[in-house]
Amino acid sequence: MNIQASLPRILLCATLLMVGCRQMPASTSDPTFGGPATRVLWLQSGATIVGISPELGGRIVYLGREGGSNLLWILERYWQSPPTERLKPAVDGPNFALGGGVVWLAPQSAWWSRQDLDPKKRDRAATWPPDPFQAFADFRIEQQSEQAVVLQGPPSPISGIAFRKTAEVLPDGFIRYTVTATNHSDEPVEWGLWMNFFLRATALPTVPLPTPDTHITFRSEIGQEASLEFQRNDWLFRFLDWNRPGETATGRWTKAFIHGPVERVDVRAPDAHLVFELPSVDSGLVHPEHAFVEIFASAAGKPNRYEVETHGPYRRLSPGESTSLDLRFTVHSPESATEPLGD
Repeated sequence: MNIQASLPRILLCATLLMVGCRQMPASTSDPTFGGPATRVLWLQSGATIVGISPELGGRIVYLGREGGSNLLWILERYWQSPPTERLKPAVDGPNFALGGGVVWLAPQSAWWSRQDLDPKKRDRAATWPPDPFQAFADFRIEQQSEQAVVLQGPPSPISGIAFRKTAEVLPDGFIRYTVTATNHSDEPVEWGLWMNFFLRATALPTVPLPTPDTHITFRSEIGQEASLEFQRNDWLFRFLDWNRPGETATGRWTKAFIHGPVERVDVRAPDAHLVFELPSVDSGLVHPEHAFVEIFASAAGKPNRYEVETHGPYRRLSPGESTSLDLRFTVHSPESATEPLGD
C-alpha cells in the first residue's frame, strides 16, 4: 500500500503540523507508523528515509528505502495512540519491547541497581524493562531542518543520564546517527552506550567478520549456546532464515555476541539492502557483559524479529561529563547485496 495514495495530502500535512507541516520526504509502502496523532520528524538522504518520534524517547520509528517498506519491527498501535493514551515514563510503566531504533545503557544487569525509586527491581537486579524515563520521555526538538534533527531528552531519575540524539543527512546517501549521554547526577556514574535496531523477521542481518578466528559466543533460552541455527564461515556470520514458509522455531531465541572490530552489518530484505557502518571502538573497552556487536534473533512469535546492536566504551562519567556513540546507515536496492555467504 502506498501511503501517499492512501492518505490525502491534507492528512499528511495535519499529521506533521506540530513540526512545521513539512511533508514526508518520499513515498513509502508502509503506513502503519502514521496516524493523525503521530508526530514524526523526517529525513531523507538519497533513497534512505528515516522517521523519528520525539514523543517516544526520540526513538527511530521508520527506516526504509524510497518506495519500500519499514524495515523496523514496531508495535504499530502505539505510534497511533492519541496524546491522552500515549505511553508515559513511570517506574511501573510498560513492561514490553516497543521496537524501532532505541538507545539503552550498558550493562543490562545494572539498569535498576543504582536507584531507589523501585527497591524491588534494585534488590533483584532486574534486567527488564529498560529505563522508562529514557524509553518513553518526551524529547525536546532543538533543531529541525531538511539536513538534521537534534533532540534533547530529560535527565532520568533511574540512571542520572540524559540523552541527546542527532540524525544528519550526509552527501553520500548515508544518515549519521549520534547519541550523547551526559551525567546529570551529583556523583560519578559508570555506563556504556548501547544502540539497538529492532528489525522485522524478513530483514536478515549478516555480519562480515574482521578475521577468520573472530570470537563469537551465544546465549539462549537453553543456556550458553545457540538454540536457533546459524551459518558461519571464515568471514561471515548470520542466523539461518527460520522465517521461511513451512519452517518454525516457535518459542526459541538466541543472541550472538561478536567480539572484535566489526566494521559493518548488512541487512537483506526482499525490497531493500540496509547497511550499518559501525564506529571504531576498541572491543576491549566494552563492558564484559556485552560485545561490540550483538545480533538477537527471536522466534517467540510476538512477532518474530531480529535486533542489531552495537556498544560503545564503558566509561566512568563525572557530574556533567558526557560520552558519545555514532554510526551511519543507508538503504540500497536489494540487488546491491551481492556478497556470497560461502559454504
